[in-house]
Amino acid sequence: MVETNADLIADYLGEAKDYLEQLNEKLMLLGDGVPPPELVNEMFRSAHSLKGLSACFGFERTTMLTHRLENLLSAIKRGDLVPEPVLVRTMFDAVDVLDALTTEISQSGSEQTKIEEHVLQLDEACGNRATVVAIASAGGIVDSAATATGTDAVHAPAANSAAMPAVVANGPTAIGPGSNIPVAAALGEQRKQGALAETETVRVSMDRLDKLLNMTGELVIARSRFQLACKLLQSMPRIRDLELLVQDVARCIEETFNARAPEVREMQVQRLRGQSKRLSTSMQEFSGLVNFGRDIEEATNDLEGITGDLHTAVLETRLVPLEAVFRRLQRVVRDTAEHAGKEVAVEFLGGDTQVDKKVADELLNPLVHLVRNSIDHGIETPDRRIAAGKPRQGKLLLRGTQLGSTVVVAIEDDGAGIDPQRVAKKAIEVAAITKEQAAGMSDAELQRLIFRAGFSTAQQVTELSGRGMGMDIVETAVKKLRGVIELDSVVGKGTRFSIQLPPSVSILACLLLESRGTTFAIPLAEVREIVRLLPERLESVQGRSVVCVRERPLPIYGLDELFTFVRGTTLAGDQPAHAVVLQSGRFPCALRVDRLLGKEDLVMKPLCHELAHVRGLAGMAVRGDGCVTLILDPSSLGDVRVVSGGR
Repeated sequence: MVETNADLIADYLGEAKDYLEQLNEKLMLLGDGVPPPELVNEMFRSAHSLKGLSACFGFERTTMLTHRLENLLSAIKRGDLVPEPVLVRTMFDAVDVLDALTTEISQSGSEQTKIEEHVLQLDEACGNRATVVAIASAGGIVDSAATATGTDAVHAPAANSAAMPAVVANGPTAIGPGSNIPVAAALGEQRKQGALAETETVRVSMDRLDKLLNMTGELVIARSRFQLACKLLQSMPRIRDLELLVQDVARCIEETFNARAPEVREMQVQRLRGQSKRLSTSMQEFSGLVNFGRDIEEATNDLEGITGDLHTAVLETRLVPLEAVFRRLQRVVRDTAEHAGKEVAVEFLGGDTQVDKKVADELLNPLVHLVRNSIDHGIETPDRRIAAGKPRQGKLLLRGTQLGSTVVVAIEDDGAGIDPQRVAKKAIEVAAITKEQAAGMSDAELQRLIFRAGFSTAQQVTELSGRGMGMDIVETAVKKLRGVIELDSVVGKGTRFSIQLPPSVSILACLLLESRGTTFAIPLAEVREIVRLLPERLESVQGRSVVCVRERPLPIYGLDELFTFVRGTTLAGDQPAHAVVLQSGRFPCALRVDRLLGKEDLVMKPLCHELAHVRGLAGMAVRGDGCVTLILDPSSLGDVRVVSGGR
């Protein structure tokens, strides 16, 4: 019963989020003047559907607020109101509160956010004067005065229960109007029992489910082939009997050949005939083993192909389009530009690019930071843009692309760009680097200093920026997703941030390598290239070993230098044969490795307790042979170097 209630609420939350996203998306399209009727109709349908759904489940605050929003949309649809900026802002605020209420329901099973002020604002926008909005002690919301224009009052659940159908479930603990216990109480009880845990859902198309179903059918066929092959193995214990029979036949042949007397030879011949029949019968039992090896090999190949396709199909069920993330950023662009007093036109491309649901959820926060940063720091005010010979309206482009198995999300603006000299000056002021270090750094390296924790080029702290936390948070979030963020900026032209993400955060294509007898794995996305460690490539700069790759010296480390638990030995006389050049832009370096063991897809698991806080490790994986392999985190190997004293 409890599971049924949890499923019902999960369905409610999923639909409510969809309706709120639709309202947000359509509100973005409202401009000055009379809006298209169909646009208002779509918004009205979303608000009306959410109102009916929330009333059915007994969520009175959501019901009342959506009812008032519905009234406002009706007035716009009739032509009584024009959606001016102040009115659109009022509707945006109402949708924000509805989103907060939905979040509270998912977390605690009840609504807590106050809605009275927003109800009054919506009523006043409609020309109504709501006198009192109170929350009854029984938990329902009562509108004590009907409005002058005939706005319907939304009453407590007891009044609604007669009109609304009850949500039917098993037994007396069904939730919703008409049930024996209130919704909040039912959800609270489920929370206590752990039945309504924070679960995420993904909508999967029937085509993908049909594909999975077909694959399971093929898997059943492959299993049957293995079962048939295994039946042949049941005769294996009798092979010893067959061996003894063959030996007996061989002795009988020898005795027959050596027999001198005719009667003895005739007796041996009769005996040999009997044994030959027995041998023939036994051989028939083992005839199926003739093709046993071939059958096992074919069944294994089939199983390998099916499991690979099944694995891919299961991963595809977790995929969602980037469009879902882009839609949520439209509001961020609008609000940030309005707050900063700038005009920004945003364009979204590649919204159909598919990413893992977990990646999409975790990606939203860093994208919000990047969008706000591009508008606040990058794009100039209209006056400055005109003075620089640019259109008064800035451009912001978000693009998603699929490059092989890697997803790339780019954020581009046509703003002022990042001035490396200004960054260097600020970095020297806050003691992030010295003047000598700044003089030896390229423009690109100076620009990447914006990712340092606590670093900001803002002149003053505002609501949008200035505390030096944004870009550090962005890089940390991208690293958590096993991704890489690149920066390309030209002063006066604009800035481009590019985030490269793996197809899945749990399954990684890795390069296996060995150092002093210890096997490690490193994500292939982090490997730039592999070079042979020839003597002429190695040099020493300020007492530090470097390897020259494409005429660029890179610091090179052995894994035994970075991790104290690597204490094995190599074979006598052997020297590290290869250097793996890492892709990381923040700490470019190379690793000495004794042997390269090839590529393998690994399922990443959390580190054990003893290694959980070791820097430079991302996780661990159990390989097919049962061995545990540690997965390196290249983006934090520079931190390991600092901790280990730069050895």
